[in-house]
Amino acid sequence: MESQLNCELNACLLRCVINASNEYDHQTLRDLGLNTVLVDRAKNMNADVFSRLSRFSIANITFDSHRFGLMLDFVEQEREMDILVNKMIQLDASQSMLGDLTGIDPREYRDRRKALNMPPASQGRPQNLDDQQTIILYEALSKYPEPKAGSSTNDMLNWYCQLGAETELPLAKIWQQNLNFG
Repeated sequence: MESQLNCELNACLLRCVINASNEYDHQTLRDLGLNTVLVDRAKNMNADVFSRLSRFSIANITFDSHRFGLMLDFVEQEREMDILVNKMIQLDASQSMLGDLTGIDPREYRDRRKALNMPPASQGRPQNLDDQQTIILYEALSKYPEPKAGSSTNDMLNWYCQLGAETELPLAKIWQQNLNFG
């Protein structure tokens, strides 16, 4: 008999087989190494057979450590980007800014604002900075120069967050002013 962890894994695999069969996902079934007779039997088993079968060793599972590490890196970077994008929205980044930097479309931008309990974004181009705000931005830019070309998206997002926190100016205005400088 198998441990509780293996029982849960086996149950998950059995559900995967049944779902793949129901969805006619023949590639998954081939990848699992199952023939049509076994798939039909698995699909037609009752709850008692399912429960009992889950307790036996039915699969050998191994991790592709290299691929697992790469996918973990990817997911962690995506999570970090999500956190940065939310922070930028809270610092009044516009959809066009985030669209250019990260590819966020208007619907996702709107959904994120709602999830962050923020009012709908203002429409149109942001007002230009006044003279005092321009001075504040120049001082911050001298302390925090723009990341070099080819820097990661997260580096750019962090930089804008840093400028927003330092200047307390809306990121949409900083973005617009930065476009005017460049």
